[in-house]
Amino acid sequence: LSREFAFGALVGGTVVGGAIVWLIPTARKWLQVRRRVRLRVASGQRSPSPIHAALCRCLHGTAGGPFEEALDFVAPDHAYPYTNIPSAFLRELFGRLQPLFLVEIGSFKGGSALRIAEAALQASPEPKQTPCLLCIDTFLGDQGMWLNQNPGWRDSLMLQDGLPRLYGQFLANVKDRRGGVLPPPPAAL
Repeated sequence: LSREFAFGALVGGTVVGGAIVWLIPTARKWLQVRRRVRLRVASGQRSPSPIHAALCRCLHGTAGGPFEEALDFVAPDHAYPYTNIPSAFLRELFGRLQPLFLVEIGSFKGGSALRIAEAALQASPEPKQTPCLLCIDTFLGDQGMWLNQNPGWRDSLMLQDGLPRLYGQFLANVKDRRGGVLPPPPAAL
């Protein structure tokens, strides 16, 4: 079994600190992409994985994904207090499993994605490649925010013309990990 499959079978949909984390078994197609792509990496630098590059091209139509066109007017905001995935747990888990491709379902503003990406990077068996974390979210918030069940929750949607700007906030928050963290466009969901 590959490391990717072993992790997917072991964790497969486990709720970790409020987010669902999956590592998808690597399909034969991804393995073929991985073998064909030759990466040029400067000494000591990591490059995005071939999986990340292929997903960028398929989902966003660009080599760099959504970050090539990300607007810089949204400042990073890491104040969301409900990111509950313990970093020590992730480091221990990923240290044993060394995942190369992960999927997070429920990414919101990216706090847990940053923790997952950092732990996966530290545990990576490929010293010149960054593990790929695909972050799935509608970036529309949840019903508690829309109904303002707690004072100030609706403000966290950052509404503009009636639409939440959470996708832009997510991109601003994870911009420093753009070689490993990748969200599909919200309209694709």
